[in-house]
Amino acid sequence: MRAAINYNNLTSDIPEKCLDFNMTWEAFGQVPLDEDECLEVPFYKFTEGTDKYEIWHWFEKSFSVCLGEILYGD
Repeated sequence: MRAAINYNNLTSDIPEKCLDFNMTWEAFGQVPLDEDECLEVPFYKFTEGTDKYEIWHWFEKSFSVCLGEILYGD
């Protein structure tokens, strides 16, 4: 069983090449979002108020993944 990931440990000084997609995605899943689906707290290099879709695009670009396929099986 893996230990819980604390999203506060993902600081912007960690190089992207050192991040693991699954661990980072799991950490992002812990971040609270407001009713507009924007961050309520900072996450990695994103500030409070960042729209989740901006972060999804970052995931796709940084990790060469298609979140539509991962989330919806498209």
